[in-house]
Amino acid sequence: MTKKVLLVTADSSLLRELGGALRAQQDLSVMEYPDEDGGLKQVESFRPDFVIVSLALATNPTSPVTDLGGLEFCKGAINVSSSPIALVTPWPVPEDVIDKLGALGRNVYCDPVKEGYVAKVLDQIRTTRPPPKHLNIFIKADADNRWSYDLVGENFQPKFERPGTLSLDKGAQFLAKRLAAEIEKMPSDWEAKFTELGEGIVESLFGKDSPFVKELKEGVREAGGLRNTRLIFTVDREYYEIALEAVLSPGDNAVRPWMIRAPVVRNFGERVASNTPLFDGPPRLKRCLIVGADTSGFCDDIVVDGSSIELEKLSHVESECAAVEALFKKSKREMGFDDPKVVGIDPSKPLTKDDFLDLLTEPWDVIHFAGHAYYSPAGSNGGATQHACLFVGESKRPQAVEMNTIVPSLRETTSLLYLSGCRTANAEFAIAAAQYGVPAVLGFRWKVQDKPAEQHARLFYHQLFRERAIDKAFRNTRRGMRLLARKDNAWASGMLVMAKSN
Repeated sequence: MTKKVLLVTADSSLLRELGGALRAQQDLSVMEYPDEDGGLKQVESFRPDFVIVSLALATNPTSPVTDLGGLEFCKGAINVSSSPIALVTPWPVPEDVIDKLGALGRNVYCDPVKEGYVAKVLDQIRTTRPPPKHLNIFIKADADNRWSYDLVGENFQPKFERPGTLSLDKGAQFLAKRLAAEIEKMPSDWEAKFTELGEGIVESLFGKDSPFVKELKEGVREAGGLRNTRLIFTVDREYYEIALEAVLSPGDNAVRPWMIRAPVVRNFGERVASNTPLFDGPPRLKRCLIVGADTSGFCDDIVVDGSSIELEKLSHVESECAAVEALFKKSKREMGFDDPKVVGIDPSKPLTKDDFLDLLTEPWDVIHFAGHAYYSPAGSNGGATQHACLFVGESKRPQAVEMNTIVPSLRETTSLLYLSGCRTANAEFAIAAAQYGVPAVLGFRWKVQDKPAEQHARLFYHQLFRERAIDKAFRNTRRGMRLLARKDNAWASGMLVMAKSN
């Protein structure tokens, strides 16, 4: 495949030596331009695969050459293009150039004119790849029921940004919530209802005449397919319970949920994660806490309709925790993790509420909780108190730990909180963690059965260590769960909430 190369320089020696070498390559299509302004226009119109610019460059044909003109060109080029750039400089490289190169990013290479530099540039052209393109689709709804979208292309050339408004009326919202409640009960036709819900969201939210569909097609085409999209829902608490993740991709006659084709996640407005995302930051040993809360029986901490709630015996906690531990140990050297700490699964050492809260005061990068969880909004189930809690404790003596008592301990280091329990993706779990800076919270929208919960955890961590990206690992987990246990709604129940990172 022929690569398009743009050479921006008025240096006769470079045009003769480097330009001649480029023109001699049968697999390169070369365009030359002598000044900054004209070169930047060609970056946008010619859309080169690789750009070469000399350090000494004039702003336009009538202005004098400046010694740092190529740096100014690079600043402009990286704003309109994701193409790699080779900046040709004198040798030795001037110190003021070295200082300024760091601010241009990894997409700009410095190639000083010395023996072998032409061969080096040719090698860069053939081996360097531009960063991958992604299309981010942000769909937002505020407390006043104003819905909007923003389509933002990453590494698109030219830039791709398409804002617009949407509408989801109260009637459609009510029907969507009711249908989601029916799906939670997992009737035999739950997947048909899930598809119906996805179709309804598309019809209600986007409509037939919405410019969103046309603009989405344009962005998806530039990104290279739906797999290179990321759909982010940012909605007010009132709309959180709408199963927006059921949405199908509008405009492509899709019969499969968008969520198994590309990452679909939740986000909370402009909130920025204060903790470092899991695979970012300087190299260091990361720590993982695995909590197996294998407790059951009556819990007097939570009273519903005058009676203490009863927690059923769980069959998967020990095996799930063992599987997660094994995956961390297997990948610890490659991924930079210390041996994980596992608590709660030894009957002789039950994990009490105080023990749990003490453990959380230690710094943990990943916390995996497997056990019972409970959620009830204020005024539901005959009670006036709102609950969002996890359960620990001795066998037949469960203790409730409210989420708002857990999250203050997560503010320092926790990058991923995985809550393997029923309804743990509810707003009160996810919002509480996000408020304290946790970049990623994974849980389940509905009740989850024991075996699918374990399968989900196994698949997720396997994919996490493979992809080194939480959202992609989650997307792959949904795909795998749909293949393994399509009749169970666990693949559709999982939710990932990610705060923005700096």
